[in-house]
Amino acid sequence: MSYYYFQYIVPVGYDPTKPNGTGPYKYKSFTPGQQSTFVRNPNYWKAGLPYLDEVIITDFADEASMLNALQAGELDAIGGIGAQSYNSLKSNTGVSTLSSKSGAFQPFTMRVDQKPFSDVRVRQAFRLAVNRPELINSSLGGYGFVGADVSSPFDPYYDHSLTRQQ
Repeated sequence: MSYYYFQYIVPVGYDPTKPNGTGPYKYKSFTPGQQSTFVRNPNYWKAGLPYLDEVIITDFADEASMLNALQAGELDAIGGIGAQSYNSLKSNTGVSTLSSKSGAFQPFTMRVDQKPFSDVRVRQAFRLAVNRPELINSSLGGYGFVGADVSSPFDPYYDHSLTRQQ
């Protein structure tokens, strides 16, 4: 039912080996499939930040390898793991866990430019036919909530004063 396609607009003359930015860290090195290293940006605009001198982001082929590295003390932090792994880590005395709300979302998309999904009634019927809270429980282990908008209520620009349209 879903069809993923992504297109990127790349400026003429863009060189991915010379990244640009004003963030807290500067690019140091990148090894595809292994790791990215960033160092503290001394010209960062927020005084006293960032706290760390260096950040190394390690790539893993699978979640099990990442969990093993964490439990072996090779990593300081991980994120984006499944509910079952998170629940397992909660009982590990050598690891601190934190479940936090985010703006991440998992959409169920429909090609609205093609039949039958070009008909708004079909899209509404699909929305009503699915037990959305049960999807959260079965696929995310209860970690999540049913969204109604593209923008997350945790986004600082989310307008909580708007009434929800049915």
